[in-house]
Amino acid sequence: MGVRAPAAPTALMDKRRSQQAFGIREAIVKVRAVMPRYYFHLEGSERIADKRGRDLPDDNAARREAEGISAALRQSRGGVWSVIVTNEWGHKVVEILSPRTSPLVKEHLAQRRVTEE
Repeated sequence: MGVRAPAAPTALMDKRRSQQAFGIREAIVKVRAVMPRYYFHLEGSERIADKRGRDLPDDNAARREAEGISAALRQSRGGVWSVIVTNEWGHKVVEILSPRTSPLVKEHLAQRRVTEE
């Protein structure tokens, strides 16, 4: 019986790449388990449901994201829009109304006591 030849360098590199890929996948799973997913639904002249959502560290980050969306809507579409943020369990986290000077928004706030932008 002969001496076993050492593994080819390409086989070792493939094995290392596979182990690294597994480590990356494992890290992604851990991040997903820690970071909740938030959904940013829009209501205005029409309702647009967010079906993909976005992973963010916490409710404050989701609120900041909603404020940015609200500002973009104010500049591009005008009208009265509401950005409703829900978490992955469907619980409402925050509702941002735009534009905040609208009489309809003020009436809505008085009725629902939600956070104004």
